[in-house]
Amino acid sequence: EPQPEPQPEPQPELPRKELPPWLLTMESPVLETPPFLDFGDGAGNVDPGPEAEVGPEREPDVEEEVGAGVAGLSGSLGDAVAAILDANIFGGEKDRLIKALIGRTFEIILEVKRVDRSLRAFSVPGYRNGQTVTGTVLDSDLEVAVFYPEERNEEVKGWEPGSSHGVVGEVGHWDRLRKRPELLAKK
Repeated sequence: EPQPEPQPEPQPELPRKELPPWLLTMESPVLETPPFLDFGDGAGNVDPGPEAEVGPEREPDVEEEVGAGVAGLSGSLGDAVAAILDANIFGGEKDRLIKALIGRTFEIILEVKRVDRSLRAFSVPGYRNGQTVTGTVLDSDLEVAVFYPEERNEEVKGWEPGSSHGVVGEVGHWDRLRKRPELLAKK
């Protein structure tokens, strides 16, 4: 007599994180190419084109980051990153959250891990020969990369690993490989 096929045990539904209200107002899950990146034609010719400005034209919201660990951050950059990294969020919803983050301005305290020359081709004037600082938001494990304009090279080159510095920056891109936001420091 054939035995009934065993049924898998039902998996409990994992709790979803509460999303900040501004993340819920986005309409389209379609991502666009980040406006501050322009890889040119491969011959070093970069056309700034009509996307030379970063983000939407609006007065930026500046929010302070405090707390410990990504999940414990009370500021909306930490909340947004935690929501994007949530294992229960997939595909279009994740893209919508990333798009909502792009163009927002945040104030953080950055603990420096490394300072390097920016190797990216930027369409935003002033950033092409600048510096890139990678590190974490102070007292957290939230990794960020901050791109500085060329006019701040001397200041930024002197920053040592382990030092902390205040940053006001606009999120210009989400690094999908490293799973972190990339900010353009305000001049």
